[in-house]
Amino acid sequence: MVVGFSGGVDSTAMLYVAKRLGLEPIAATVDAGGWMMPRQAKGIVEDLVSRLGVRHVYLKGDEEAFRLVLQWASEGRRHPCKLCHEKIEEAVVDFALEEGVPAVGFGDLLPTGRFSMYWLRRRGRRLLRLNLMAALALFKSDTVIMARFVGHPAAERLHFGCPLLGVVHRRHKEMMLPSIQRVLRETRAGILEPNQALKLVKSIIRGR
Repeated sequence: MVVGFSGGVDSTAMLYVAKRLGLEPIAATVDAGGWMMPRQAKGIVEDLVSRLGVRHVYLKGDEEAFRLVLQWASEGRRHPCKLCHEKIEEAVVDFALEEGVPAVGFGDLLPTGRFSMYWLRRRGRRLLRLNLMAALALFKSDTVIMARFVGHPAAERLHFGCPLLGVVHRRHKEMMLPSIQRVLRETRAGILEPNQALKLVKSIIRGR
């Protein structure tokens, strides 16, 4: 299995569980530059994969698409998360196809139930897409505990999004609303405890 690995709490838990289940995970980190993967974040990623003893690769993905994500977000024209997430997933899926790996996994906690596991069709091939954390109906508290067990340095300090998103929130206050809505969606689903949701919303308002 190829695991989309950002180095965040949820993807760390995903990688940990995949390793424990014997799925032989390959951690794939999409790096579109310093705005997505600053030096400190790379250090965390490399330390975690070393602790877990899994193969790790960096992927570039669609450089033009990521350039537009950065440009549009910086100008306040478009919230970056949707397009960025799509392009990250696309890069991970393409890598899995190149490697001949039959499944890809992500640390998303939603959607749950049967929507957390389904078949993708790419280039005439079938690939299993699995949100393992969601399929196991785990909560944010569960992923925090697992990330802490692995040694994730930020497991105790919940914050929302990547460094770019913090800048976007500070420059374009209207961009906070879609981010807060994402937090509320997970809160309504019972994945986040109220105090966790409050911490995340505060991190959005503060710009991390």
